[in-house]
Amino acid sequence: MIKMCVFDVDGTLYDQKNHCIPLSAIEALKKLQANGIKIAVATGRCHYALGKALNDLNFDYVIGVNGAVIVDKDKNVLVRKDFTIEDVNKINAFCEETKAGLIWKFIDHMYVYQNEEKVDWYEGQINSDIGKEPFIDCKEKNHHLIDLPQSCSLHAPLELVEKAEELLTELKPDVVIVTTMSLLSDLEDPLMLCARLGLNAITTCEEAFYSYNSNPVL
Repeated sequence: MIKMCVFDVDGTLYDQKNHCIPLSAIEALKKLQANGIKIAVATGRCHYALGKALNDLNFDYVIGVNGAVIVDKDKNVLVRKDFTIEDVNKINAFCEETKAGLIWKFIDHMYVYQNEEKVDWYEGQINSDIGKEPFIDCKEKNHHLIDLPQSCSLHAPLELVEKAEELLTELKPDVVIVTTMSLLSDLEDPLMLCARLGLNAITTCEEAFYSYNSNPVL
């Protein structure tokens, strides 16, 4: 017996081509709740940054920042998985050294630590038609001393990304886990790189679950 249905946002509930939540999706969710089935959304977004359109769907639970935070419909925090201070310091040091873009996601807001112009989704989220993300500029890079974050968005310089083939060839990992984007078209290059090198690849890309409708060629 089904007791709960869990949905992704981008490319699932939210139509990225038409920039809306289809009426058919809204009606389906209402039918589920009318039949006593709880509904939840699982997303890389923070639970406080879904926006009015998604909040109006009245989810029973929000599984935010890829599972690191779970809240109920009353915004009570049920699960919270923090980074350790040691890992935060290591990531901060790496980003300082490489001049990477870095945004930390905390339980209440997202804090921009450095080089937000390198974070490819930053400007889009500021102007999002789903809901603007609550960013706080934190050039002092010290909010983690007050509270620990649950997730981060780290965008390494292009020259480091271009060394991926060299690194993978040297390390020869048993598996490569690609957990960056929601659409296969955005992941074509890294997945094809793994295929070319003969490496097993696993992705959390939602479209890869059943891509034959939306991207049959790729």
